[in-house]
Amino acid sequence: MALDLLTEEGQRGEVKHLYRHDLESFIWVLVWVSLRYKDGQLLPRKSRPFDAWATVDAETCGDKKLSFQSRFLKYKSFAVDQYMWQLVMDCVGVLKADTYRREALELKQERQLARGGGQVMAEKMELDDREFLDLFTHTDTWVQLSNSVQ
Repeated sequence: MALDLLTEEGQRGEVKHLYRHDLESFIWVLVWVSLRYKDGQLLPRKSRPFDAWATVDAETCGDKKLSFQSRFLKYKSFAVDQYMWQLVMDCVGVLKADTYRREALELKQERQLARGGGQVMAEKMELDDREFLDLFTHTDTWVQLSNSVQ
């Protein structure tokens, strides 16, 4: 599930469901599955750090995903397929960059409001569906994967 939907507001249904939430959910499933298996075999329990994502409440799961997103490179040492790890790195990198972009725009908007400038913003808070998908499909690993299945 997307991070926005794992918040208290998201759980109360106060967050508008967007296309990017579906794509982000796919990325989280990709991360979870990719870091649980090696060569089609389920890794031992001690090597599966994300099992808790499936058993904790929504807000705790969101916190755990945020923690992973901010420190995901530390998970590099797990026995995971190198190609899948590259795809995970690219996808999590895109999620991190988009999160940062949206937070920076929120701060900019808040500064404008505090100065009495109103909500005058040229940048869009939410990318349209195609723009968000393009962030992923233009990563090196995604392009390589696409070319290998054609």
